[in-house]
Amino acid sequence: MSELKMSLSPHLHGGDCIKRNTYGVIFALVPALLMAVFSYGLNAIYLGCYSLASCLLAEWLITRYLMRRPCSLADGTAVITAFVMALCLPVRTPFWTVVLGAFGAIGLGKLVYGGVGRNSVNPAIVGVCVTLLCPGSLVLSPGMGYGVKSPYLFAFAIIAGLAFMLWKRIITWHIPLSIILTSIVLAGVTAVVDPAYADPFNLVLGGGTLLGAVFMATDYTTSPMSRPGKIVYGIAIAAIAVMLRIHGEERNAMLIAIFAMNILTPIVDRIFKPRRYGKA
Repeated sequence: MSELKMSLSPHLHGGDCIKRNTYGVIFALVPALLMAVFSYGLNAIYLGCYSLASCLLAEWLITRYLMRRPCSLADGTAVITAFVMALCLPVRTPFWTVVLGAFGAIGLGKLVYGGVGRNSVNPAIVGVCVTLLCPGSLVLSPGMGYGVKSPYLFAFAIIAGLAFMLWKRIITWHIPLSIILTSIVLAGVTAVVDPAYADPFNLVLGGGTLLGAVFMATDYTTSPMSRPGKIVYGIAIAAIAVMLRIHGEERNAMLIAIFAMNILTPIVDRIFKPRRYGKA
C-alpha cells in the first residue's frame, strides 16, 4: 500500500505570481515611456535612466548591506517604481534629487516596511515627494508623464497599457474606471457651476489622472482587496483630486489623493470585508 502524502493548499497552481504581474506592468508602461521620449527627447531618456539606475542601486545596497538578506531585484518591483517615478517628475529634474528620490522610494516607501507586499503607501509617490522636497527641485513644473506636449497621444499610450493589463488580468477595471468616471462627472459639475474650471476631458487626459489611475492607484499592496472597496477607493481618490484642483493644487493633486487613500486602505478593507465562506 502506497504512503498517503499530505500537503498544504493550493494543490493546483494557476500560473499567477509576482514576477508575471510585475513584468506585465513593465510591458504596459512601455507605450507611455516611448511617448515621453517622443515628447521630450534625450532629456526623457536621461531622466528614465537616472531613476532606473538609482532605484536598482538603492534596492541592492539596502537589502545587501542594511537588511543583510538576498537581493530582490529579480522581482521587477524596483523597475516599476523607477519608471512610474520618472513619469511623475519634471523632465529637467536635477540628477542628485532623482537619486535621493529613488533611495526614498525604495528605502522609505518599500523596504522599511519589510519589502514587497508589506508597504503602506505607493513607493513611487514617496520617491516623488522626496524629490520635490529637495532644494532646487522643479516643484511647479509639470511631470514628464503628464503629456504636456502631446496629451491625447499620451492618453492613448496609457489606455493601451490599461487594455493590456486588463487583458492579462493583472488588474481589474474597478479602480481605474471609477477614478476616470468620477473625475469626469465631478469636473463637469464644477465646470457648470463655474466655467472658469478646466474642461473635464482635458482634466482627465492632461492632468496626470490617467497615469495615477492606471499605474499608481492599482498597486496591489496599497489598494483594497474587495471589489466594492476598490470602487469606493477610486471614487474617493477622484473626489480628493478634483477638490484639490479646485483650490489651486494642479501639479500634485492626484499624487496627494492616492497617498491619502493608501493610508486609509485598511479602513476601507475593514468596512468592505467579505463574509466568510459558509457564514450568513
